[in-house]
Amino acid sequence: MDASGNPTGSTTDTGNSTPQIDAQSIMKAYGISSTSSNPAQQFIELYSQALEKLGVLDIKKKAEEFQKQYNELQDELGGKIADINEDPWLSEGVRVSRIQKLQARYETRLNTLSNKQKLAESLYEQGVSQAQYLTTGAVGFVEKQQQLQVEAVNKAIDTAEKQAEAIAALKKESKPIEVSPGATL
Repeated sequence: MDASGNPTGSTTDTGNSTPQIDAQSIMKAYGISSTSSNPAQQFIELYSQALEKLGVLDIKKKAEEFQKQYNELQDELGGKIADINEDPWLSEGVRVSRIQKLQARYETRLNTLSNKQKLAESLYEQGVSQAQYLTTGAVGFVEKQQQLQVEAVNKAIDTAEKQAEAIAALKKESKPIEVSPGATL
């Protein structure tokens, strides 16, 4: 159901079709569901499945891999700079020139790895946000369905109580009540 009380994807009273995409339908599309009746456990199951189906964990591993490669390249550059600095036969001008050339060669690779890592982190954060949205939406949908069921039961109880009171009042008046054709109380 949408916010106006219409079933999702139904035609409103104006005749316009209003397809709604809710978290529950997206979860079904990805094959994400929970078997737990415990709300906390259900959230954990749904969230874990959403992270897995959206590939968020793979993206995080990729971001960590890029960070590791970046660190290794930084270490490699640092080692080469140290070798240049430790060479006693180089003049200061040659030493500075070689270090600058070396840094220029590594700069492009370091920037590329840094940008890849930032992109992967951004995609990871976006995936986590989507998984949270899907999970909270699905749990909210289930809670809404449960609330509607409770309301229906409460209404049925109220109706039954009113019916019982009405029958009792009519019995006091000693008039037979026809409950169904041919059956009276």
